[in-house]
Amino acid sequence: MFPKKLFSYVLISLSLIICSCKNNENSKTSGKIYISDAERKALISEARVFKGFDGDSPAKLSEQEIKEGPKPKKDSVEGEDYFKWNSTVTCVFSQENFDAPPSGMSPKFLCDILDTDGDIVKKGVKIKFGDLNGEVYNEAAASRLLWLLGFRHDYYFPVKVLCKDCPEEDPWDFIKRYKNISAPLAKQKMRDKYKATKMDQFFLTALIEKKFGDKIVGTESNQSGWSFFEDLVATNDHGLKIEREALGIFAAMISHVDNQQDNQKLACTKPKDNKCPQKNTWMIIHDLGAAMGGFRISWDWERGGPIEQAQVKTAMDIWESNQTTGVFTGPRSCRIGVFSFQETGTMTTSKHVPVSEQGRQFILQQFARIGGGEIADDLKKPEVISLLRKQLASIFLAGRNANLYRNNDWWVDTMMNKIRLVDQHQGCLQ
Repeated sequence: MFPKKLFSYVLISLSLIICSCKNNENSKTSGKIYISDAERKALISEARVFKGFDGDSPAKLSEQEIKEGPKPKKDSVEGEDYFKWNSTVTCVFSQENFDAPPSGMSPKFLCDILDTDGDIVKKGVKIKFGDLNGEVYNEAAASRLLWLLGFRHDYYFPVKVLCKDCPEEDPWDFIKRYKNISAPLAKQKMRDKYKATKMDQFFLTALIEKKFGDKIVGTESNQSGWSFFEDLVATNDHGLKIEREALGIFAAMISHVDNQQDNQKLACTKPKDNKCPQKNTWMIIHDLGAAMGGFRISWDWERGGPIEQAQVKTAMDIWESNQTTGVFTGPRSCRIGVFSFQETGTMTTSKHVPVSEQGRQFILQQFARIGGGEIADDLKKPEVISLLRKQLASIFLAGRNANLYRNNDWWVDTMMNKIRLVDQHQGCLQ
């Protein structure tokens, strides 16, 4: 047996180690890796974007398998590491909503996930919610598209949420009001009222987000993202450049307008000693909230449906367009024109990303594989097109996009139209 005094020293030492780890921003617990800006720039030039589909073939997945998303690892725990599609998740309104409230414009709150015994198993999980919140639908669908195409991505789980101890009002309205209060006494008064009136709320339409890898941050600039326009194709590796071009074309196809630097993540999957090996360094599209015109919906209460022309960040006609707008900058161009949202509230394509014919062929090949083909030319085969449509239908059902804007066939038709535009584009051949 340990002597009492020695045992006390051991406990104190262990507690110091634990505290040190939790407070060290370079530690694994922070979800961030801090390196010099020069090291980070070198990693950007080497980072991967494409791994290929994890599994036999995306063409062989059932509708339910697509809805569920990537298979969890063997040691993953349901309700903690992953969530079954459309399952009911119980959580308690997190203290982090007061200490570090979520930012952005779409309805969300932070919640501590509870297991069946009512114990907290995961703290501060981001919950996006609301029938009128386009991000709930489109982030799930866009991430599953990336998964089937073979690109890395954050994970999104469409669920229903029972929020215990939620504010009596809309949680997002509550959080925004709390953030706008500056006086400490007023903040305390609002917290006291919350404690006296908190209640359980049920959200039929919700989305849980799980981040991919650890964020790699520059120590001098504190920069954590990568530029869609400058960094995406900044590599001397020919094969890597082609894969990145393909990701850029895909971003243009889904009208990824929220492409500010902070919305792309340089991520590390298996850091070691605060370093990230090149094979574990990834560039991912971090924020898919505004993809495919799904940022925010205005509602026509008399008609009982969304107002089609009232997209705040992305006009649906850009994504639905029968022209090359939103993919290539012109019929003879081999540059993609991704619309960007400006602070003035306008849309612009002032910056264009150069791509190659090989990049165009690469993204088409991945779409062909979803339909059971092997090469880009297989997209001309009726059986490949038929299966591709079927898998796309499952993708949009996974995101429950049939509930948003128009029916599921419209979402499939619009995506197929974008694929057709890229397939028929002749500008990269010149």
